[in-house]
Amino acid sequence: KQQSEEASRSRNRLEQELQNHIDVLSYPVGGPDTFTDQTMRILAQAGYSAAFSFQGGLNRIGGIERFNIFRCAVDGPSRAQFRLRTSLGAVTGAGWS
Repeated sequence: KQQSEEASRSRNRLEQELQNHIDVLSYPVGGPDTFTDQTMRILAQAGYSAAFSFQGGLNRIGGIERFNIFRCAVDGPSRAQFRLRTSLGAVTGAGWS
């Protein structure tokens, strides 16, 4: 019940503040222990279209969970390192580390 209230309340607040429709969420912290299957169902019921986690990994066409889309930090590596890692991941299928 608390998750449902927080999802709706935070969404409403963002929409009021930004004067824009919000349908995507980025989990705070976003690690695997910060949301559950129940959380993902709650977001779907609340009208969200997708949510981003922060676990690293590759998002493969046909294998993306819309309420667990992987994202990675971009502030750590240099631009060249970031491009190399994402290119290698696309070619080899290796996850982000």
